[in-house]
Amino acid sequence: MSITHLLSFFLLSGLCLLVHAKEPLANAKLNTPTLAHNIGSQNGIIISHGRVRASIPHAANTVAFLTIQNTSNQAKQLTGITCTTVAARCELHQHVHTGDNMRMEKVERLTLHPHKSIVFIPGGYHVMLLDLTATLAVGQTADLVFTFSDGSNYHAHLPVTSVLEE
Repeated sequence: MSITHLLSFFLLSGLCLLVHAKEPLANAKLNTPTLAHNIGSQNGIIISHGRVRASIPHAANTVAFLTIQNTSNQAKQLTGITCTTVAARCELHQHVHTGDNMRMEKVERLTLHPHKSIVFIPGGYHVMLLDLTATLAVGQTADLVFTFSDGSNYHAHLPVTSVLEE
């Protein structure tokens, strides 16, 4: 992980970590920004409350948060995310807490159990948009494509929102 990636991440997520620092992760609330909405259902997958954090000018990276739900009777494996309209690549990440330390690590695949949801929040799972092609401003949108092990794709059109709406 490059120093630029680490610095961008800490600048972008520092405020959220402070907000959630006094609240255990299991009890953290998902505050839905005004622009967040149910994006729709495709192949038993529903993505809702999706949003991309507006980027800081000249920052190389930003982050997306959302809720992903598997409404099918079978487990699904999320194996990749692309965002070529706004960034060179997207990666699924999670924060790992070990004692007093926290680190971010890439997740290669994520199992979505039948009839269960996973909430992507600051301090937990999130999507990193890396090597942005332009500054993302509030009011814009970003297209992300979620790829599953069965070959299916989920196309999500996410609003760009302010960190103050989290």
